[in-house]
Amino acid sequence: MFGGLKGVFYNDAFQGSIMFIGMIVLLVVTYSKLGGVTTAHQALSDLTALVPEGLAAQGHVAGPQCLPWARNSGGW
Repeated sequence: MFGGLKGVFYNDAFQGSIMFIGMIVLLVVTYSKLGGVTTAHQALSDLTALVPEGLAAQGHVAGPQCLPWARNSGGW
């Protein structure tokens, strides 16, 4: 029983490590292909004008400000 559980622990740790490394690689490759962090965020902010009026009226925005904690000054 404990040998199987130990194998599950090692397998979960290994898979978690692979996912974490993959996320870091994806982040680095994406920003390098987009020209850097500042350029990528500016390009994302420039998409604000492309949000349809119906969605914008409901509060949908594009760009870094689309994160709830970034545009909500009153907290959660």
